[in-house]
Amino acid sequence: MKNIYSAIWMSGIHMTLKNPDPKLKHNWKLGLWFLCSCIDSITFVTLIFALQYFFGIKYSCAEYFGIHKIDSGLTGIIDYAVPPALLSYVCFFYKDRYKKLLPKYNVNKILSFGYMTISVMLFCVMLILMANR
Repeated sequence: MKNIYSAIWMSGIHMTLKNPDPKLKHNWKLGLWFLCSCIDSITFVTLIFALQYFFGIKYSCAEYFGIHKIDSGLTGIIDYAVPPALLSYVCFFYKDRYKKLLPKYNVNKILSFGYMTISVMLFCVMLILMANR
């Protein structure tokens, strides 16, 4: 099944494999996974801010596990960084699943760059809205 999330990731993987950086030759998976997980986390935070701003819905995974009392940095990582990182790892890098998916997608270079740009722009808009609330 083709979906937009996989297409974005396959675009990034294809661009990384096509133009490898010699410094990251051996760790390209880790570098790409980290970059895309950061962008996915920004998108996730933007979605959470939008739900909170427009509908008043609060979200905290760490609070559910009772971790919110330990440290706010740890809570932020558990709430906003871990879910997208786990999702991307399981969907694309676990057992080298990207090798099976890459041939299925017609790669569009602009897709991953556009996704990153739109994610960061929407995040900035939500920050402005949340600050002016």
